[in-house]
Amino acid sequence: MGRASRRTRELRVGFPPGLSSDGAPLEKISARLVEVAGCLMGEDARPEVVRWGIGLAALGWNLSLLPEEARDRAMAEVLAGSEEKAGIAGIAPDLLGSILERFVEQKRLLYPDDSRMILNWQVRMSRRQAHVTVVSTLPGED
Repeated sequence: MGRASRRTRELRVGFPPGLSSDGAPLEKISARLVEVAGCLMGEDARPEVVRWGIGLAALGWNLSLLPEEARDRAMAEVLAGSEEKAGIAGIAPDLLGSILERFVEQKRLLYPDDSRMILNWQVRMSRRQAHVTVVSTLPGED
């Protein structure tokens, strides 16, 4: 990206990428998501376990941003949908609910002030190492 493109992006966003609105450095949300997911995944997890773990952690992250009543409704919808499909990734709905609750708890414990919503995520594997890319809203966006 050229200097003019970077400057245009800075003007459009209102502050330089990688900084919060108060000018403090902003940790990559992908690193934070991996840390939240790490509470239930080991370092040597198989690629499909990593993908499902990151996906469920992203769902838990977004659920943690909702008010309690809305979060309970959304969780019930996810679990009802998983019952119809015989569980997401073969996970029984009760266990899925526990996993999501754990991810919600982890996110709130580790990053209570991070209000970024995860819009999309991707896991690429190379030589058994996971590379996680996350697209999110900016801090303070609703």
